[in-house]
Amino acid sequence: MPNWIEGTLKLRGNQEDIKRFIAEGLEPCCDIFDKPLYKYEDAVTNEGDEDDCYYRFSEEMYVKDSRRAFILPGYVEVVTNPGIAVFNIKQAWDFVDPDGTVNRWAALSTKYNVDVRLFGIEMGAQFCKEIIIIQGKETKINQTEYVDWDWECPFPGMGG
Repeated sequence: MPNWIEGTLKLRGNQEDIKRFIAEGLEPCCDIFDKPLYKYEDAVTNEGDEDDCYYRFSEEMYVKDSRRAFILPGYVEVVTNPGIAVFNIKQAWDFVDPDGTVNRWAALSTKYNVDVRLFGIEMGAQFCKEIIIIQGKETKINQTEYVDWDWECPFPGMGG
């Protein structure tokens, strides 16, 4: 069983590009035989209109082409000027690929024409990580480790 980094995924860009990510970049989770556990349309509901975009995620959704990253159930509002959406996310072990790059998140940034900002906490290995990708290019990777995890970490019980 992996450790999980848990936190937020922020996307910034044109509202239509963020909507496209929600429609095309997410898919239902699957069982061990790669059979979807539920239908996309049952798990993701657009509860807004053209100006106010509110999405309800009733199930975890897999981020396509990620290394085991999942959008958690909850509500997401896509605000405008610029379009920004904040998703609750968890990913197995770390946002960084095993080769030490953020190529998968950079590819998502390029594919959907959005900037990506990840912030996560991993209580098992006791680190916080922040990653910023602008126009497909990594601009920041910061990992924070604390001397006194329970006292210094803002949310010491997240991840694991």
